[in-house]
Amino acid sequence: MDQLRTVNTLAELISTDSRFATFLQVQKKAIFNNNLQVSTGGGNDYWERGVVRPDLILADLVKIFHPECNKSEGLISIKELNNCGRSICK
Repeated sequence: MDQLRTVNTLAELISTDSRFATFLQVQKKAIFNNNLQVSTGGGNDYWERGVVRPDLILADLVKIFHPECNKSEGLISIKELNNCGRSICK
């Protein structure tokens, strides 16, 4: 059985299963992952801080689905795998 792992680029995502390349959002390069802040020990801020600060997760989702809002701040726990021209990621 494969170990559970996370991906950081679209190429890594597609390498896990080539069928991902057929998804419209992958073709548009509009894919996000919840691993923006991961410690060297593997701790993921999305899961660790997100349970007590759901407002931060919601803020990320608003920035993803409504990029015209909150232009001044970048994402907190979610990252765009490949920048598709939006300015929400720092």
